[in-house]
Amino acid sequence: MTPVEIEAAIKQWGRAALSFDILLRPECYSHFFSREVPGALVCYQRFGACEVVMGDVVASESDRLRVAREYMADRIAQRQAVLGFSWPLDLAEAAVEVGAGAAQWTAEPELDPVHYKPSGKHAKKLRAYVRKLKSHGVKAKEITQSIARAGVDRAATERLVADWLQHGPPRGSHLLEVEPWVRFEDKRFFGVLDPEREDRLWSVLIAHPIWGRQGWHLCHLMHDHQAPRGVNELAVLTAVETFAAEGCGYTTFGPFASPEAGPFLGFGSVLKPFLRRVYDAVATRGGYTHTLEFYEKVQAHPWADRYMVVTRKHFPLRPLRALLDLTHALGTHGRHPIVGHTPSGILEGGSTTEEA
Repeated sequence: MTPVEIEAAIKQWGRAALSFDILLRPECYSHFFSREVPGALVCYQRFGACEVVMGDVVASESDRLRVAREYMADRIAQRQAVLGFSWPLDLAEAAVEVGAGAAQWTAEPELDPVHYKPSGKHAKKLRAYVRKLKSHGVKAKEITQSIARAGVDRAATERLVADWLQHGPPRGSHLLEVEPWVRFEDKRFFGVLDPEREDRLWSVLIAHPIWGRQGWHLCHLMHDHQAPRGVNELAVLTAVETFAAEGCGYTTFGPFASPEAGPFLGFGSVLKPFLRRVYDAVATRGGYTHTLEFYEKVQAHPWADRYMVVTRKHFPLRPLRALLDLTHALGTHGRHPIVGHTPSGILEGGSTTEEA
């Protein structure tokens, strides 16, 4: 398949939150082309001796499981180590059928903009933040078009990204790079404006398309380190309201580490409790309380379970080494440090949602 055909397939069938990354950094990906389903493929990155597949296979809804089984069976036959990063349950079960193992270590906080109606104590806190900001003249808006014109908002976005990279979470501890201007025409940008300076943004949310679901990945959420509380919440609400007006029924914040391990599939009775104890020991040290509080505040739900899928013959050394490289060393590609999903041992958090 040519690069044009691969892009067309992703735009038609890409259902994972991370599928857009394949087009952002095509030089980092290799491809398995299905022999059973013409036009379907699996995109993966190589970390050491392991192939890492991010999120899903690229195939029609009716063929996804068939392609997943074909790919995993091929790799198992070749004794090739594979790590399926953040696969949905149906793909994980398909891989287990041909000899893989799967562990529910991540989940995705999702949100339906059309039916979004926050309620309860978290909604009160959310509304209080927004009311306070608006009472001081703070406004939020979509800035996609103004960024395309390379105007004030684009310069302000560049300044905010630089501020975030300097004052935000440490370099090298995230999953996705912040590259605002790579394929920016496919993205959506939402900003919270400083009421006293037109050339300054207090928060920026960058949304990536999920074409196969007609939805959006609320991928990069950054705030100025001197901004008041609530600016990230206001940016999210502005994006959700915009998507709701357009009839969009799906957004996600992307993969997030589960506080507790979920089901284990395809592993023996001895290995299951061992893996659970190891994961829980790591998870209790995870510093992702603030991010969890943010998701609760904006009421991102339901949480969709996601699985780490591995070739059991090579487990745990090669897949876990690849997972460590993935979550700590992915930023070696490209020009910038990375901002996105924060790991702690396995993973620490979802998109950059820490409060000011």
